[in-house]
Amino acid sequence: MKKLFASKLISFFSLILFMINIFIVWNIYSIHSSLERDAKLINNIGFIRGSTQRIFKFELLKNIDNADYSVSEVDKIFAIYLAEGKASEFRFDPEIIQPFKSLYNEWSAFKDILYKNRSGNQQFLQELSLMSESIWSGSNSLMLRKVIGSDRKTSNIKKLYYYVFFLFASSFIFYMISKFFVQKVEHSSCHDSLTSVYNRSQFDLDIKEEIDRYERNKREFSLFIMDIDHFKKVNDSLGHAEGDRVLKKMAGTVRQCIRKTDFFYRIGGEEFAVLSPETDRESALLLAEKIRSVVEKEFSKDKSKITISIGASVYTDGMSHDDYYNQADKALYEAKRTGRNKSVIFDTKIQ
Repeated sequence: MKKLFASKLISFFSLILFMINIFIVWNIYSIHSSLERDAKLINNIGFIRGSTQRIFKFELLKNIDNADYSVSEVDKIFAIYLAEGKASEFRFDPEIIQPFKSLYNEWSAFKDILYKNRSGNQQFLQELSLMSESIWSGSNSLMLRKVIGSDRKTSNIKKLYYYVFFLFASSFIFYMISKFFVQKVEHSSCHDSLTSVYNRSQFDLDIKEEIDRYERNKREFSLFIMDIDHFKKVNDSLGHAEGDRVLKKMAGTVRQCIRKTDFFYRIGGEEFAVLSPETDRESALLLAEKIRSVVEKEFSKDKSKITISIGASVYTDGMSHDDYYNQADKALYEAKRTGRNKSVIFDTKIQ
């Protein structure tokens, strides 16, 4: 079934909306990853300032072995995040780079004091204490900057969540509306607006498909063309509104006579067609007569006492779409020529 341009356009915009959603979700994932790295940095800065305090305490206690161990651990952290000026595992925000380098310089000076003089004299202890406090203050500043930045990103994440929720909700609503609209467009493109049965364009598509199916499995199928007898008199005497009512009632009556696997079409003003898969000649004649008699009975007590004439044809090898349709049309003409309110199935005697 072919979609009209409008339905394709709506489907395209729906796809674009969902792609935007995916992009936003990816951004949220990236921000979360950044926050995770920030948390790791904050933890390591905390380790640096804690270690400098421990080193100072260890030195006071003359426990230099543990001090050496803490120094090496802090060095590892600086190596990870500064890597002696080379690319690091983590990209700092611009406002973090210089303070972190200053912290590293203070740490280097702290180590120099620690290893140059381990005599424990008062001057050494004072210098060590001052440097330790300086590193403590510097790490506090860095942590504060990162926490402020993290809070800002957390606020952005909340905004993004609200936006994504709105976007997903709007996309869902748009999708439902577009789906409804697409169904309406597709329905109108292949259905008759008055009777809601299939229209002529769908009839042409389906009959070609049935011919292709016959070429594969060689199962007979039949075509019925039916026309309301003297329908012009109904319009002329009772008006077009009554004519429309008759058409809708007639369509509903025929629907009750055919199988769910049969296809029903309005192919002209008062002309209808039924395509019936896997129906041989004998079954076609029975179905045509059933439709004719039920319509006659249904309208016998109606103010518009209409009848219908039916021409039927059974598909055989080698026929084209036009040949097949012309056979049923000739059978319909024969039914009208011989008195109307008849069902006739095509044979070679009909010219």
